[in-house]
Amino acid sequence: MAALASNAGPLPAHAPIPIYNPRKPMTDTVAEQQEQERLILDSVERFLEFAVKPHVRALEHDDIYPLEIVEQMKTMGLFGCLVAPEYGGLGLSTTTYAKIIERMSIVWMSIAGIVNSHVITRRSSCSMPPVSK
Repeated sequence: MAALASNAGPLPAHAPIPIYNPRKPMTDTVAEQQEQERLILDSVERFLEFAVKPHVRALEHDDIYPLEIVEQMKTMGLFGCLVAPEYGGLGLSTTTYAKIIERMSIVWMSIAGIVNSHVITRRSSCSMPPVSK
């Protein structure tokens, strides 16, 4: 991966969120849901700490779109947080999604805006009736 305009060097490779399996239904018990949320949030926090935080100052200063960071967020499934698993999303709860956005906003508000704008657009397009001819 090419280095960003930063003294921090290239972004490290980051694996997708490790706990999501689209073939496995969402967990049913509260304890399982809490554990799943903890794993997701831990993964997001590691991503933010190692792949985002070291580059924020340089990207902001030079007004550079964080393309490599966005690509990693795609790989992690963050753009499909609220999309149902049967449509290829993670199917997370709104509470878990809010906690993800909160953590992103603390590190760099710009990437939270990128994810939020995508999720809002997706949700609004899904709630609209089909266009008839």
